[in-house]
Amino acid sequence: MAIDSPGSKSEILKLAAEYLENDNPGKAVKLLENTEISEDAEIQHMLAVAYAERKWGKKAIAQYTKCLSADKLSPSLIQDYSEFMLDSGEHGELKNTLLDLLEKHSSDSEASAMCIAMLYSMLGS
Repeated sequence: MAIDSPGSKSEILKLAAEYLENDNPGKAVKLLENTEISEDAEIQHMLAVAYAERKWGKKAIAQYTKCLSADKLSPSLIQDYSEFMLDSGEHGELKNTLLDLLEKHSSDSEASAMCIAMLYSMLGS
């Protein structure tokens, strides 16, 4: 089994996740903002999560919006964004975004399924 080199995407994501798990989102933000592969979709997603954990609401929303405008969406991105928006009380904005994503990504069954699941979750809160 090959060991990832320091600075590799998997090592950066792993270290950022450890920082977040240990209630140190500031270090995660610093790591993710300063990596050479900062434009990678997974890095960008993790950065949005780190901003949210840091309680930087405006930066988190801007970062999530940037991530959601990508051509390919991951269900985990949609879920993290939705949970953040629900926790922030932004139900109207969340509903509009999820409906827009459903329209734009109707051919992506996983993304569509997560949008529908999060719409139902929103109705339950």
